[in-house]
Amino acid sequence: MEYQGYLISHGGKVRDINQDNYYLNGFYRKNDDCFTSLQKVMSQDRILAAVFDGMGGEKNGEVASRIAAEYMEQKEEQILISGDITFFVEEVNKSIIAYDPYTMMGTTYVAAQVTNGKMIISNIGDSRGYLWRKGILKKITKDHTVLQEMLDNGIFSSKQAVNYTSKHLLSQCLGMRDEGIEIIPEPYISNVIELKQGDMCLLCSDGLTDMVTEQKIQSILNYYRDIEEAGEMLLGYALTEGGKDNITILLIKVNE
Repeated sequence: MEYQGYLISHGGKVRDINQDNYYLNGFYRKNDDCFTSLQKVMSQDRILAAVFDGMGGEKNGEVASRIAAEYMEQKEEQILISGDITFFVEEVNKSIIAYDPYTMMGTTYVAAQVTNGKMIISNIGDSRGYLWRKGILKKITKDHTVLQEMLDNGIFSSKQAVNYTSKHLLSQCLGMRDEGIEIIPEPYISNVIELKQGDMCLLCSDGLTDMVTEQKIQSILNYYRDIEEAGEMLLGYALTEGGKDNITILLIKVNE
């Protein structure tokens, strides 16, 4: 199978710093002060892709997300060959904490491992991964937020959740600790997805999903079959709707 990857990242209309980072077959944002990024790749056999949404205030979140991206570059072969990403999660968690034990910082991640016509999507935090197939967009990942835990436990209904003011309070991230003690996060890992020609995978930070509904994302992917056009339209719509956070969009398409 032939795969096409397209990445576009923008700081948004409110934030001064883009704390998002990404990974796409060896490419990531190495300059912490870079506000926008764009990357394209073509691959005949495999893709390793990820989006990282850093948090922790000025000069913290972008460092955490870059550490995660750098480590993914170092471990790309091991991740793809083994098919296992749990070691990456544990080691990045330690690396972020070790970088500055006295500063609270962390990052979410969502990743897609694509080899031999098969894909696994995993995540920690509220960055999301979707599969688009024949006009239908399906969320694959699971949000690690306090709100999602409340929904899972029946404390809130979906209607009550709309008015919950702390919907972005994370229950897990990379760099987790409690009073200086490391907590090892547990990623959500999907089942193996057998890819088909025409499939698209979308990885994104919440800067997209907060501004653009899943229904609208689906309609854009249905109309713009070229992933570069689709990515630009998704970004443009998120900015038009307010661009209140950093926005990172990574699309992978199985070429027909």
